[in-house]
Amino acid sequence: MSLPSVVVIGGGVIGRTSALALARQGHRVTLVSKDDPADTTSILAGAVWMPVYAEPMDKLVAWGRATFDRLVPLATDPQATGVQLLRGTVWYAVDEPDLRWIEGAGDVEIVAGRAGGPAGAKRAATATLPCIDMSRHLPWLQKQGAAAGVVEERRAVSSVDEAAALADLVVLATGLETGALVPGSGMYPIQGQTVRVANPGGIGWASYEDAEVTTYVIPRIDEIIIGGTHVVGATSLEPDPALEATLLERAIALKPQLAGSPVTSRAVGLRPGRDAVRLERIGDVIHNYGHGGSGVTVAYGCADEVAALARG
Repeated sequence: MSLPSVVVIGGGVIGRTSALALARQGHRVTLVSKDDPADTTSILAGAVWMPVYAEPMDKLVAWGRATFDRLVPLATDPQATGVQLLRGTVWYAVDEPDLRWIEGAGDVEIVAGRAGGPAGAKRAATATLPCIDMSRHLPWLQKQGAAAGVVEERRAVSSVDEAAALADLVVLATGLETGALVPGSGMYPIQGQTVRVANPGGIGWASYEDAEVTTYVIPRIDEIIIGGTHVVGATSLEPDPALEATLLERAIALKPQLAGSPVTSRAVGLRPGRDAVRLERIGDVIHNYGHGGSGVTVAYGCADEVAALARG
């Protein structure tokens, strides 16, 4: 018996990993997206492996662990895949932070107290984690999909019925655009602002969460991404110069080596928020959206589940 054909709607990391998993399972897969990879929200992600800004955590940990195991081998060729394994530290301004994410990670060391971090830090977790340069990883995924037989169409889809006419099964990996396709989808934007500076080399990832803002420093191959904000419901894509100055100041406090690194670019993106990730099959439609700030962290694990749902 032949496997059902599948159309995947969405060209970000969730859509591309889903399409790849389905194609490797033997499905005839078409990926439809109105955007080139460079124009997706995924390309903006700082993308250190860490489940954040999404629920439910038990599922995020399981999907994240599967993704972690998939990303580690890719770090042998970071120039092609964009994946590096880097040691870093997240500091917290509270005595009892939510550390459930460590269940999906590798070697994690929990330290009480400031542990060499910023003033106000009360606990820290140090770990070696995948840092993913999405400017390289998303095109790499596109090439992997093509090699596996994924056919791409660059156009918009206005309804689920329109998508259903294209294949036996539909996978909605549509992020914030889900709201226009699925009434009552529960999607909302989570605005995040970043600034990129030249990578001076030798810098691991870092993050500090306090009441003011979460500051993170995430190395790409050639750049450092500094962020970032988490503003639920905000929709502006215009960078705030004052906020950028604050982020740079706080990043340099975490990593003094960044002082003097020139700004290379800046961006504001809208994460696809939802009260909980939706990953389920209803009839001939598989829903896979609402990953918040955890899309890259859980993408491969969610793609495995999409492939399992497609088997019926």
